[in-house]
Amino acid sequence: MLPDGDIAIARLVDLSAELAGVSIEYDASLLRGNATLRLAEGLEGDELWSLTNELLAARGLTTIRRGTGSPLLSVVKLPDAARLAGEGWLAASAASDPWRARTTRTDCL
Repeated sequence: MLPDGDIAIARLVDLSAELAGVSIEYDASLLRGNATLRLAEGLEGDELWSLTNELLAARGLTTIRRGTGSPLLSVVKLPDAARLAGEGWLAASAASDPWRARTTRTDCL
């Protein structure tokens, strides 16, 4: 269950990835700080994953896949996502997989 109030961004990423069944890796230095959440109702795994990706995007971050067959997503800076996509990494988008990031910023890569 997601705690109401302040939660570390890294903890939120870990928790939402676990609930959504997503394999995730990140540089902890990118996920510093907290978010304050006041939710009227509980969220299912995919809803929490979507919310987490919205919070990441607001902080200039996104999730991308290491390649077509890889189950692993990585949290990266938005400016790095375009470069990595050119190297064979894939933007995680709802169109390719409903459990993945749903931000329009990643969809435009």
